[in-house]
Amino acid sequence: MNSEEGFLKGTIMAIHLVDEGSTSAKILVDIRDACNTDKQAFDEYKENKLNAVKESQGIFDYKRKKRGGVFYN
Repeated sequence: MNSEEGFLKGTIMAIHLVDEGSTSAKILVDIRDACNTDKQAFDEYKENKLNAVKESQGIFDYKRKKRGGVFYN
């Protein structure tokens, strides 16, 4: 979805629909909540993602390396 007006003008958003009992969705919500309430958790998550970007050879390699961080263990 590409927003063409308002404060989100020019941004791209993706909406993911999942089953209510989705384990993946629960992990993502837990990570979001941790990052929103704990600066250290946010900093660790950010560092993990930046390291994955630097070390990766394409999107699938990035996703694999990103999952290796503390939030996914």
